[in-house]
Amino acid sequence: MQNPETFVLVMLLLFLVPIGAVAVLSLWALRPWLRAATAGVQLTVFEIIGMRLRRVDVDAVVAALVLARQSDVDIHQVDLQRAYLAGVDLPTIALAWVAVQRKEMGITFAQLVEMYQQKRLGELIDDAS
Repeated sequence: MQNPETFVLVMLLLFLVPIGAVAVLSLWALRPWLRAATAGVQLTVFEIIGMRLRRVDVDAVVAALVLARQSDVDIHQVDLQRAYLAGVDLPTIALAWVAVQRKEMGITFAQLVEMYQQKRLGELIDDAS
């Protein structure tokens, strides 16, 4: 190259563009990851990025995971993502899942989601009381 300034500019672009992309992705996923990590929920940055790419409400999933964790109830983030994509209200289903697990009713998460979709979740919670 005849012009050293052009060479420096090209080198800066080659290094700064990937670093900038990583920084933006990190900030995009850092807040929900920190919230999950401080609550003791196992969730990776890559899982959060995947949720964002699938257009899943990451904040709602993390809130449901934190609620379940604080209630000592196991729930998997993939199940919550499926429920969200099926149009289920995550706070409602998370509270119902905690109630079902505490009462040891023998209902699976998939059955709970189906009951929500059929608008029978209120009956289940009333029966559990």
